[in-house]
Amino acid sequence: MGAAVEEVGPVAQAPAESAQGLGAKLMRLLMGTREKAVSEGSYDAPRAAKGAASVKKVRAAKLQASNAGLTPEQKTMIQALDRVAALYTEHYAPIEWKQTQYQVDFKKEYEKVRSAVASNPKITTREFQDLLAGFVNSTRDYHVGIQFYSTEKARLPLFIMQAEGKYFIAYVDRQRLPERLFPYHIGDEVVEFDGKPVAEVLKGLTNTPNVASTDARLAEMRLTSRNRQTGVAVPKGAAILKIRSADGTLQDVKLAWDYTPEMVPGDVPVRGGVQAQNGVEGLPKIELPAQPKTSGLRELLRKLIPSMAHPFAELFKKQAAGAESNKFQIGARESFVPKLGKVLWEIPKESPIYAYVYENEQGRKIGYIRIPDYMGEEQHAQIFAQIIGQFQKITDGLVIDQVNNPGGSLFYMYALLSMLTSKPLVTPQHRLIIDESDAYWAAGVIQQAKGQGMKKAFMDEMGSQMGGYKPAKSGMEAVVEYARFILSELKAGRRFTNLVSLFGMDEIVPAKVRYTKPIMVLINELDFSCGDFFPAILQDNGAAKLFGVRTAGAGGGVKSQEFANQVGVAGLSYTWTIAQRANGQPIENIGVSPDIQYPISADDIKNGFAGYKKAVNDALSGMLPAPKAEPAQAEEEDETSGEQPEPGTAQ
Repeated sequence: MGAAVEEVGPVAQAPAESAQGLGAKLMRLLMGTREKAVSEGSYDAPRAAKGAASVKKVRAAKLQASNAGLTPEQKTMIQALDRVAALYTEHYAPIEWKQTQYQVDFKKEYEKVRSAVASNPKITTREFQDLLAGFVNSTRDYHVGIQFYSTEKARLPLFIMQAEGKYFIAYVDRQRLPERLFPYHIGDEVVEFDGKPVAEVLKGLTNTPNVASTDARLAEMRLTSRNRQTGVAVPKGAAILKIRSADGTLQDVKLAWDYTPEMVPGDVPVRGGVQAQNGVEGLPKIELPAQPKTSGLRELLRKLIPSMAHPFAELFKKQAAGAESNKFQIGARESFVPKLGKVLWEIPKESPIYAYVYENEQGRKIGYIRIPDYMGEEQHAQIFAQIIGQFQKITDGLVIDQVNNPGGSLFYMYALLSMLTSKPLVTPQHRLIIDESDAYWAAGVIQQAKGQGMKKAFMDEMGSQMGGYKPAKSGMEAVVEYARFILSELKAGRRFTNLVSLFGMDEIVPAKVRYTKPIMVLINELDFSCGDFFPAILQDNGAAKLFGVRTAGAGGGVKSQEFANQVGVAGLSYTWTIAQRANGQPIENIGVSPDIQYPISADDIKNGFAGYKKAVNDALSGMLPAPKAEPAQAEEEDETSGEQPEPGTAQ
């Protein structure tokens, strides 16, 4: 592995224009290393328990000795840590990539948390949760997350954003902060937050470093909106901001946090039980809870359908719905992107999808459509289709705004993509981490498919779960192929599979309704998962140009896990696939780079993103074909016959 790093160089430090090429090379080396290890029998993920019964007894004795003297609360916390550690050491797909890219060491992180718990007999539930969140965040993966049961949260009625090394007010909720109480405006600089430079405060709100630009934008969100569910500390009382107004004067401003207290009791004495004795060397070996057994077709399909969303996507969606005027929220119906020209038509507010038609400076009609997330259902895809159908008739070009997008459903994304092409779109392939539970579910799908009349049942269920996408093959054939692949890989001893198209769909088939004119997609550093894959697929197939800055780089499929515990853990998410683009490049930690680079400037924040608007229109204008010439008016008299042509006849 070290040789791979030396040969390729530090991908994390590479500039955007070269990071993807380096990443592709590193992926080839890593995958080769992993496959070689599998063939030689030295790699097994998840690693099987090994050793004779006597060895197990020795290990159990060591584990029991290490737990001697611990309080029941400490033992309970360590049991919870063991479960979490087992999940990420056994079922996490990009483990070699992370070890090489960031030198992630799960054993070291585990020992650090365990030591902190064992050395503090008075450790609180909150303190343990913070340690556990640190362990999870050490993966440096935007798909990985942990949530806690909590009602505590707080927010300030404004949003602060960085540009060119300074921090500016980008949004003010004037319903809560009228100008008479807060005589400061968008574009005024925030110099300090609670007596510290804003940059220093943001650094403290950043998890284990990942992609610097995305980390910074996420920290900006946490600066004025904190939710304990995500593991962050929640302030109350007041915040003191030092603001420099347009005339250069500095003023300390006191703002009260809108605080919601905690209602979930903490530090409740644990219920005693038998201490688990199934540890193995290095890290404990904890079996994951068995999946519920059901023969229902819907449950079988639900198990196989992949998710591609940020772990807090649903939370982001709720926050955006609760603050509609803040267009900087992740998942907001309308984004910070200004109206791009004179609006000729705008969709009614009742529509879940925002769209309009505008006229650019050259008098060309351009369509604009916002994709706030990919968590839509079939009805959303139907609305999208109606809009696209009209845009195809009346516009010369299309702007798709998917900035600040948390991701969502793979197939809803496929449904939208199918309307943006006249030829099949090649999709990225994935390597999966699979286990016996995946094989069980795959076998169930194959058995169900053999039943009489099951083709219609498959299509009915698939239609309800595929977000409006109609695959090329029958839904049943694609699912069965995918299920057989999972079984064959596990039978061959590959828990980390060969490359495969998720759900067996290697191409996105064009829909009946489709847009065939120039398309530009607006992207930024808060585009996650499907928000990475959507522009990647369009770019790889030459179907659109990308404008903005590099996406977050959440490059795989996601699974969620819950387990019974007494430490307030609501759930975990982890990456179970790692994707590879058509050219061999990974998306994880690297993201998708735009064709037209445009970082947001201080002038944008101060002046309604006027520079951003101009750059978008300039770039799109360069993509549009020349307008068709107006047909020449008929001469008053035909030059040949000297007679006026009959109406409707050719000239």
